[in-house]
Amino acid sequence: FLRAGEKAVKVYAHGEASTYFQSALSLLEEMEAEPQKKGYVLEKLGDAKKALGEHDASMKHWNEALQLWKKLDEKETVSRIHRKMANVLFHVMDDKEKAEEHCREALNLLEAMPESVELASLYSDRGWMQWYVGDYDRARSSAEKAIELAERLNAQDIVADSYRKLGVIVRPRDPKKAIECQEKALKIALDKNYLEVAVRAYNSLAMGLPKWKWREPLEKGYELARKIGDIWYQIRIGGNLAERMIVAGNIDKALSFAEEGLALARKAGQLSNIPMALRIFGVAYLILGEWDKSERYLEESWSIA
Repeated sequence: FLRAGEKAVKVYAHGEASTYFQSALSLLEEMEAEPQKKGYVLEKLGDAKKALGEHDASMKHWNEALQLWKKLDEKETVSRIHRKMANVLFHVMDDKEKAEEHCREALNLLEAMPESVELASLYSDRGWMQWYVGDYDRARSSAEKAIELAERLNAQDIVADSYRKLGVIVRPRDPKKAIECQEKALKIALDKNYLEVAVRAYNSLAMGLPKWKWREPLEKGYELARKIGDIWYQIRIGGNLAERMIVAGNIDKALSFAEEGLALARKAGQLSNIPMALRIFGVAYLILGEWDKSERYLEESWSIA
């Protein structure tokens, strides 16, 4: 079951992976197996549930794994799970205070240990959170620390994703540097086959390009997001494509992207992705002259945002 689950993860078959890991966990519980193996499976099951958008389940499994690894005093593993939980709490569940608690716990553990790839990941993820709340100077510092450490440890996936984040962070002040960072991130991701990073880099690159150059990277990113089952970025890139379709006068296509994004966001409980889709409906119906519908959607988008 473990081998089947790990194989499924590699081909982005997250539903199958979840089923296999759940079966493995059931067997381990019957056997009263060693806590290390149970902790490993719980974390993997949490990862699969997150990929499927089942965030309550992912947090439950990660929390169970966290308690096991704490008892075993596996500090780096404990830190990794804190970081994963922080990301879901911050970006999906909108609980920034709890997210920061998990980040601080991870940081306290990792900075007291030798340099690690996990510390580079934490700097990168924390920088992204700092950018989201408008703390741009700290965000830039965190992203640069992540790049420096990841390059020293040859963790190219983290190097690529951190360059992507740095590009977004510096865009308002230095658009040229932003494009350079995004192009570097995308090249590393495609060369090394880091598909999750490539999806994000396509989207971030498009957002920094002139509007007439957005379409190609967005379409490539959208197709890749669908291929690997990245629901979050499928919604985000689909929303950005919808905006381009509105500008191009293709309202039907824009509404199609918005409908798909709204359905996915509601199913996955991704609150921060819902206003984007609602706003696209509002703008599309405004152009179509359906004022009441437009106002309804824009009011709902505004209220949630």
